[in-house]
Amino acid sequence: MPEHVTVNPNLTVMMIGERCADLIQASQTIQTTTADANLSASLV
Repeated sequence: MPEHVTVNPNLTVMMIGERCADLIQASQTIQTTTADANLSASLV
């Protein structure tokens, strides 16, 4: 049987939080880029 690795749960929570922050930031960047493109297209 493999042994379970025990780590501080705080580290896991911090890593998940950092990943969530990256996903939110990437999502906002995509939305901003799309909005800018739509605005430019409507002005033409």
